[in-house]
This record gives sequence, structure tokens and C-alpha cells, in this order.
Amino acid sequence: MSFWRKLLGLEPKEPSVSDFLAGREALLSTSEHFRAFAPDPNSNYWPLAGRGDNNAAYGAIRNAPRQLEQVSTGSPMDTSQLAPCTLLFVTEWDTYSATEIGKTKRTLDSGNTEPPIYFVYLEGTSQDIRERKSDSWYYSRAFVLRPQHMEGIGATIGRVPFRITYASSGAVASIEEGMTGGAA
Repeated sequence: MSFWRKLLGLEPKEPSVSDFLAGREALLSTSEHFRAFAPDPNSNYWPLAGRGDNNAAYGAIRNAPRQLEQVSTGSPMDTSQLAPCTLLFVTEWDTYSATEIGKTKRTLDSGNTEPPIYFVYLEGTSQDIRERKSDSWYYSRAFVLRPQHMEGIGATIGRVPFRITYASSGAVASIEEGMTGGAA
């Protein structure tokens, strides 16, 4: 009897992998196809493994300038030396960071260059990024956190991408978390 009940669809079916992936598969045919591979497709940020939110990092960023290292030269630079500017904090391999870098290129190509935009990689050393990104259009705009800041603030960052806009005074004017213009 059980055979016929299953055949006719009268028996409850066991959940399968294809049931789980159906929603993600549907995302592949949208303009935001990269969400199909995200841990949480409804979020506008990519969570970093084993970390929470960015609140502690934002507090530290607001209280003191950050020391960066320019990838192309290896030179140290304080965030106040770049101000006014926008820093886009990213990781090298996540799709949300790559999407934001692409959106930034379109913004710059359209002539919108104020305030200047720079990219801060939260993982890897200046040498690592130099080896992998030296042919990228944004290479001259790429930075990493200096090692002493990576151990402090870098360890408190739980999700990317996020933007910090600095006023001409060097003070933080705004912080925006997640992808810009995306649905959440």
C-alpha cells in the first residue's frame, strides 16, 4: 500500500537538496545573481566567518584615524591624509565586495569622482594584494590596514562591504554598511 501512496503523492516526501536549492536557483536568473551563492541571500552584506556585526569597529573608527598602507607603494598613510574621501572596505574573494567595486567603476566612468574613492582590503597583506591586483583598474586606489590596526580593528569587522566617508577635517561624516542600491 505504501508504494501506491508514494506513487500517487499521498505520502509526505522527505526534504531533498533540490528543495533547498530551488530558491537559490531562481536567483541565478535575476540581475542580482550573485546572491545565489551568499550565506544569506536577503542581506546586503557578506558575513565574515565567526564574527558578528561591525558596531565595535565603527566605534573605533570614529574615535581615531586609521593607519593604512598603500598597496602599490607600501607607504603608510593616515586616513586624515586622504580626506575628504570615501573608503570602501572589502575582502578579496566575496561577491558582494566585487559587485561594489564594479559599481564604483561605473560611477567613476560616468565622471562622478568626488569625493575620491579608495578600496581597503581587510584580508591579506599589501604584498598579497599587490601580487593579485596589480593589473586591476583600481590598483592605485587599493590599501590594506596596517598590521597593528588589523589586529585591533580588523578583528572586530564582521561583514563587508561598507563605506566610510571622511569630511575634509578628517572626521567620519558617514558610515554605510552593505551594498548600495541593492534589495534587502
